[in-house]
Amino acid sequence: MKCCLLSLFLAVPPSITQAQQAVPSAIDQARLLQRPPEAAGITPFTLSASSIFMPNGLSAIGADGAAGGTVTLNAARVLIASGPDAINGVTLNGGDSLLGGGGDGGTLNLGTTANPIAGNVTINAPVTASTGARILK
Repeated sequence: MKCCLLSLFLAVPPSITQAQQAVPSAIDQARLLQRPPEAAGITPFTLSASSIFMPNGLSAIGADGAAGGTVTLNAARVLIASGPDAINGVTLNGGDSLLGGGGDGGTLNLGTTANPIAGNVTINAPVTASTGARILK
């Protein structure tokens, strides 16, 4: 099983068209992350906003042996750290399974080739995407 994948795309230098691009509200986008655990690990999702902050962190743990979530964050900068203007950690672990193998760890993409992160990317809080456990051996 795979453990995890982290993709990082940075803009050098920042694009003027990116800076002028209209993006949805961070609050509206953050509501997308409040999904039931059964949905985690099945449908990849992208969060695009001028800034992203999640004081309680971001979690997309796989359910019942499913893979952890695939999350893409698009913003002018990304700060994964403790604090009111940051993402307080990221958990994309695979789901545990009663009898079978646990789910694969998820994938975190910071920006994309078409929409790279223009500013700083700082990671000062845990980012995990481990394989889920088999509960009964």
